[in-house]
Amino acid sequence: MVKKKITGNSQTIRKNKIPQGIDILLIPPISNPIYTHYIEKFMPLGLLALAASLRLNNYSVQIYQPWKRLLNQNNYQQVALDILHIHPKIIGFSTWCISYPTSLKLAQTLKSLKPEIPIVFGGPQASILDRETLSQYSCVDYILRGEADNSIVDLVGNLINGINSKDLKEIPGLTYRIPSRNKIKRNEDTGYIADMDTLPIPAYDLIPLSKVIKLDVGRGCPFKCTFCTTSSYFSKSYRVKSVSRIIREMNYCFKKNGITSFGFAHDMFTLNKKFVFDLCESLKQHYRNIGQKYIWSCSARPDCVTDELLKEMKEAGCTDIFFGIESGSDRIQKKIKKNLKLPDTYKVAETCSKLGIRMVASFMAGFPGETREDLNDTIKAILEISVRGAKPQMSLLSFLPDTPLHKACKDKLKYDGRYSDFSAYIYSEDEQKMIKNNPTLFSSFYYLPLEAATRDNLLSLSRMVNDLRDFPNTINMIADYLKKDVKKVSFFEILEDQIQKYRKDKKSGYPELFCLVEGLCDYIAFLEEKGLPVYVRDILLMEAVKKSVRTKFIWKQINKPGNGSTGKSYDKIDTKDHLVSTGNWGLISTNYKISSILAKHKEGNLSGARLHYGKFKYLVAACSEKKSIFIKLNEKQNKVMEKLGNMSIVDFINIGRKFMDDREIRKFLRKLVRMGVIEVESNKSE
Repeated sequence: MVKKKITGNSQTIRKNKIPQGIDILLIPPISNPIYTHYIEKFMPLGLLALAASLRLNNYSVQIYQPWKRLLNQNNYQQVALDILHIHPKIIGFSTWCISYPTSLKLAQTLKSLKPEIPIVFGGPQASILDRETLSQYSCVDYILRGEADNSIVDLVGNLINGINSKDLKEIPGLTYRIPSRNKIKRNEDTGYIADMDTLPIPAYDLIPLSKVIKLDVGRGCPFKCTFCTTSSYFSKSYRVKSVSRIIREMNYCFKKNGITSFGFAHDMFTLNKKFVFDLCESLKQHYRNIGQKYIWSCSARPDCVTDELLKEMKEAGCTDIFFGIESGSDRIQKKIKKNLKLPDTYKVAETCSKLGIRMVASFMAGFPGETREDLNDTIKAILEISVRGAKPQMSLLSFLPDTPLHKACKDKLKYDGRYSDFSAYIYSEDEQKMIKNNPTLFSSFYYLPLEAATRDNLLSLSRMVNDLRDFPNTINMIADYLKKDVKKVSFFEILEDQIQKYRKDKKSGYPELFCLVEGLCDYIAFLEEKGLPVYVRDILLMEAVKKSVRTKFIWKQINKPGNGSTGKSYDKIDTKDHLVSTGNWGLISTNYKISSILAKHKEGNLSGARLHYGKFKYLVAACSEKKSIFIKLNEKQNKVMEKLGNMSIVDFINIGRKFMDDREIRKFLRKLVRMGVIEVESNKSE
């Protein structure tokens, strides 16, 4: 039971910067992302909800996001000093399994510098491993388990106000050390918040302005998947905010910051279909009233949607749905208590595709007892769902603490320092030692060896599935053929044979991508004999190069961490500056005009249509870790690009003058700077 309700909302909070000397500083999960944009956007909604609750009780709050990757002791020291410069009275950490080593190490650094400041942990990982954490890490003083919207107010009051506040032993969900430090006290569970409308609107003003905002629309999951901690952390009680409250939050974000794109945060958003129908109808009416439409995404199970519901959701602004499929094997589906029927899932993918809803289908491999037949069934399911327009993704199973799978397998788990589920993260040597020395606290980094497949081959399978997402147009164009052929092939055996050949070639640093592209190329050549148009090769080439330049971009971030900027803008450069090629680009030549093919294919009128045949040159460039673009080059521009390297602007202009006039040269230079093909550096001699 929740002992008190919180009323009101955060609309009354002023959007001013909180001064130094705040009551509590909150830190989100702080693993070390490779992707630079994760540093800005890695913000759990829970922290924003807690901040709003604290503000309503007149406590000052700030959220701090580390400004650099914490890969050595010096980095930890710098970030800790930066935090302490704010002079917080309390420091709170939100923790996930992937953040735990880094969060604990930063907490240790902070405690060594300022031992009198209380450090509080919360979130799923700390909630489940509260006793183990306090027993082994003296840097953590308190852990608030479960939904802490109310309990954090009580704890902060106790630590700041002392005598006139609730006693520690009366705060539900709190785990702490008694003064002697010889015993750990664990109070009764906090329960769950039944009426979500009693919570204030999360403190969205505390995060960097974004084009998309996540909304906390509800909590709780009644399902019993054996690998998942959601139902134990948020309880099995499914709850949602009211329709009017959700729309009010959307309006709040729109009026404050012009936000029109939202992500509905709830693992089981469509469980109550009547609620979703009511929300969709109210949203459509609201759009008519205000003359503005919002778009949104959500998560669901395939067996908790219908064609009618998906149609309503699309009309109400739904653009994307995440579905956890997990396995293509009926046997594994039952074993992990997911219990999905795969043919029904394929129908959902077809409906989403027809409606224009982007569907993400998530799979896992590495389940206990998984056989080669099970793995083949999963690969076939991935292909079946891909040819129906869904975007697949795959990770290897994580053994999350206190789940049925972890309890059954914890004595058999192994560690090898590789984290397929966390491919956007890297860890320092000290963090890896922490993980290796404590499988209980860091079980999600461990794996269960299988008889059916090696760890290397499972990792390769995961990477190839995730790479497959970057070839949507190629898959779309061979979909009809693939639907017929997918049932006949043992894909996992083919993968094992091919990937082994690429591993022997040490020059290929990313063998999975080479293997995937060659496999698609061979299959396209086979299909050409059956009538597949030859222009599909050009589409594959374009998508392969787009993927390749993004991979280069990512590796550049790993080896030379930065902020992802592309140097000086063209408006601030002069002829004394230097041009530096980023290397995150490539040139290709095709026989068909790519944009024409894609446009006509989207319209569905490729049959008999006049397609532009000839020799076409393209520049392909990575804009970020997730986005790449291409532009068609004329002959003059292509000749300039063939000579592009690290050079002065004067040299670039002189080269360009051989093929185009000064106006064309400067216009092309501006475009290259905007695309991130080149960076501009000031003349070092100045």
